Amino acid sequence: MKLILLTSLLALALPLFGLAQSTTHDALTAAAETTTQAAGKSAKALEAVKSTSKTIKALSKSLTTKGTLNSKDKSDLTEATDQAKAALAAAKEANVAAVAAFHASVEAYDKVRGAVNNTETSEDPIEKVRLEATRKIAESSKDAAGQTQLRAAQAVLKNDTVIAQAQQVVQHLEEVRVATDAGERKTKMALAVTASEQTVATEQAANKLVDAAAGAATTIADSPKGAANSSIGVPKLIGSRNIKFGIGFGGSYNMNQTYSYSLGASSNAATNYALTRERLTPYAGVVSGIVAYNKTAYYFRKFDSEGNPIGEPEPDPYWLSALLAVNLADFTAAGEGFNRKLDLGIGVGIRFDEHFQLGVFLEGTSQRFLRDYYLQFLSNPVPDYKTNTFLTSLNPSDDNYFVSRTVLSVGFKLIYMLTADRPKEKDEVKVRAELTDAQ
Repeated sequence: MKLILLTSLLALALPLFGLAQSTTHDALTAAAETTTQAAGKSAKALEAVKSTSKTIKALSKSLTTKGTLNSKDKSDLTEATDQAKAALAAAKEANVAAVAAFHASVEAYDKVRGAVNNTETSEDPIEKVRLEATRKIAESSKDAAGQTQLRAAQAVLKNDTVIAQAQQVVQHLEEVRVATDAGERKTKMALAVTASEQTVATEQAANKLVDAAAGAATTIADSPKGAANSSIGVPKLIGSRNIKFGIGFGGSYNMNQTYSYSLGASSNAATNYALTRERLTPYAGVVSGIVAYNKTAYYFRKFDSEGNPIGEPEPDPYWLSALLAVNLADFTAAGEGFNRKLDLGIGVGIRFDEHFQLGVFLEGTSQRFLRDYYLQFLSNPVPDYKTNTFLTSLNPSDDNYFVSRTVLSVGFKLIYMLTADRPKEKDEVKVRAELTDAQ
């Protein structure tokens, strides 16, 4: 009886709980939104510093180390400096977002902690249940709110370091420009390379921290029942796998008129050999090996409260593919074409899912054609100028009578992809390790 009464009171209390906790819920939602925005800014900053580091490394190898800088060196140096300044601006923007995320997470944590420490009691049974439910939910959210606050604070500190390092990169590049001594220029360029590498490493650490903060904040904002629940946090890019292999089944239509040629019975009984031809069907049914370029990125999208990924990597593919086909087998009469050679085709495919695509192809086939001169002898014997008699057989490999030409076809194929739709194993292992190290 007591259990039934308590259950009824709790059911009545939940709507009141939602109203009473609106302030806490709003703070948690704000923390989730700002940390997610900070994660996006951090990801952009990371890409910017990586690109800058790559440019500077290439410049260090091509830059003239003797004498004065030539015009190409100056142009490349200006481009690298502008890129470094853009990366610095992106790092500053990421830091502003991280500071905002930290302030929002502090407010959320304070609200949750206040609800946990609330000792208010009531004689009203419904109010009593509401207060108890408030404390229980707040207690289950406290750890995740604390993690959000901690990771956001750590991200701010890392971003401060990133900005300082990015400023050093810009400074060293400007010093390279004005250096008059080749030795000094080489030294300053080496310092710029080192500073850019340090910037990338520090920004990667900052990115992990803000991702962890966003994951924890999203967990408690979406499901305030407990930090141990899984959540859909900020997706973590694992890598990409763009080249895939498969097998295609379909047909093609030959856009040229093709024939097979032979020497048969002649109306001239004295020679009894006449040139005849038979039109080949333009349709073909083929099995093809397929190489597909389908731009596909892979992400971890679900994380536990500790920031560990849950489940398998999820693909984010582009819907179109570039295709290359090699026809392996032909099961129709067209496949018995007159001295037919290897078929190759290029096309585009529409991706339906991880296994199936539909492709349209333009295919080219090298075939042997009777030279135009000898077409005048259709239904008649063909002179053999070597012996001053008539031909009694035709050999397609004889270039005196035959020539190679490319025949074009259009085709459609249903493609089954054999390559597993998941990231490269080394990329997945690396990202899992990075997420573990960020905890």
